[in-house]
Amino acid sequence: MQTTYRLSFCLFFALFLLSGCVEQPTNTAADQAKTDELIAQGAQGIAVAIAGYIMEDLEAYKSFAAEVASYKAAYEGKEMPIDAYQNSAYYKKMQSYFTTIKEHSNAKYIYTMRRIDAENTEFILDGDAVGSEGHSPPGSGEPIGQWEELCFTSKKPVRSDREEYEQWGELICAYAPIFDEDGETVLGIVGVDVEVPR
Repeated sequence: MQTTYRLSFCLFFALFLLSGCVEQPTNTAADQAKTDELIAQGAQGIAVAIAGYIMEDLEAYKSFAAEVASYKAAYEGKEMPIDAYQNSAYYKKMQSYFTTIKEHSNAKYIYTMRRIDAENTEFILDGDAVGSEGHSPPGSGEPIGQWEELCFTSKKPVRSDREEYEQWGELICAYAPIFDEDGETVLGIVGVDVEVPR
């Protein structure tokens, strides 16, 4: 129970940091750097709190991830179709949790992913509405980025610099590892992306 309170406090504090700094215009490079640091801290706090929440019910996460892997194995590596996961109680619970966090922060994207080989990751959970343009279905993949790689290898939370993405805009991203019961094996990572003003 104490862990839940601690995670709730961390999430509240991260949301507090993140909610007040994205909309503020910056006048100087120093202002921009301070704002970016606050955004990155808030995003990282949210990622850590979500990873902690997932680890409180780790068996449910592992079970859903196993469903994704089984589907891909049975259907030659294809991502899961919407009807294969949208009614999963666990997926709906986590998507609702991610949506609530997004509504009370400036997080644009919240998701989890796991490494599938040295160069690629696949999504497990996603906070965007099923079928929406920003939604990444379970099992859909992308090449691993430098910040995701750093989170997987360092086994510590990391945050990116401000980066421009053609598809998603200008973002600061934060990642936190999801550990197995042994506290050492990284099963996946939580990603929190925040759109930042120019």
